[in-house]
Amino acid sequence: MLNLTNRLQERTTPFQLFHVLDVLSSDQLDKLVATAPTQHADPIVVDDPLHEKQYRMNLFRLVEGDEQVAPDTELPVPWQELRRDLMSPEFTSWLEEQTGIGLTGLLRSVGVYAHRNGDFLAVHKDKPTKAITTIIYLNQDWPAEAGGRFLMFETGERGAAPVAELPPVGGRLVAFPPTDHSWHAVSKIDHPDGTERLTVQIEYWLTTELMGSAYRGGTDAARP
Repeated sequence: MLNLTNRLQERTTPFQLFHVLDVLSSDQLDKLVATAPTQHADPIVVDDPLHEKQYRMNLFRLVEGDEQVAPDTELPVPWQELRRDLMSPEFTSWLEEQTGIGLTGLLRSVGVYAHRNGDFLAVHKDKPTKAITTIIYLNQDWPAEAGGRFLMFETGERGAAPVAELPPVGGRLVAFPPTDHSWHAVSKIDHPDGTERLTVQIEYWLTTELMGSAYRGGTDAARP
């Protein structure tokens, strides 16, 4: 399903980030959006001024620690195929070769994220226990005025203006390693007709210390 023939483009400012278009075809994107299992997604929210990462979104877990959370029998065929491709050695090798980041043998998490009207991620850095975060955008023809843009910042100061941004174009893949300056956010969704901004996120973990902590709520969710 995944098109792994294109090469990732690298940008180094304001932090290292890799991106490429067309990892999924138009037909594949339509099928994935039409069958997305987000009716079973769990709302995950952090609204705590002491916590670096503030967010509101919805998550349906596919894989955690290389273990399938949702069995194939509960997934539409397009999602079974996508999960198999994302968990394949070929995908890991492609990502590893082009980013120069060692990923083979690391445990992975895969989740479907649905951002609905009013959802957002405030400026934050990813957990240092990750080797890389990879995001694939699924919505074709997402309205420019509907938010949901990937924003990049020079600092984590709240209220600062982004210095670069990427629109959530269907078929775009974005990947970046967490660093002490990889400040990023997702602009607030403004799409009141009920359309979800859909992404698939693949995380490679250096350690399991904070794996899945955003999924469980309670004290774990309050950790940066």
